[in-house]
Amino acid sequence: MNIEEIMSKPAVTCRIKDSLNAAAQLMWEHDCGAIPVVNDEGRVVGMVTDRDVCMAAYTRGSALPTILVENAMAKKVYSCRLEDTLEAAEQLMSAKQIRRVPIVDHEGRPVGMLSLND
Repeated sequence: MNIEEIMSKPAVTCRIKDSLNAAAQLMWEHDCGAIPVVNDEGRVVGMVTDRDVCMAAYTRGSALPTILVENAMAKKVYSCRLEDTLEAAEQLMSAKQIRRVPIVDHEGRPVGMLSLND
């Protein structure tokens, strides 16, 4: 079994200039707790989680429509490629203590998500 067989697809993404309100809406609509953030070229540049959304609203004391995703996202992103083995993905997730990783193509564009639940 490989990553492509079990990953969630397509990848639900948001852009760095989207509001946290838009990101939260995507998470609600797609029943997920994290989404990759992409730049204008569609390449992954960050990850934003439901916790990031909550903490940004709390620490800034601002409404979600007024906070940009780029101000709350994690900028260090660990990802896997379609051709990676499940074992490699599992090792990465364990070593970095992350529960979800975007699966990207050769140009860094997200094609799916892999989570511990998968």
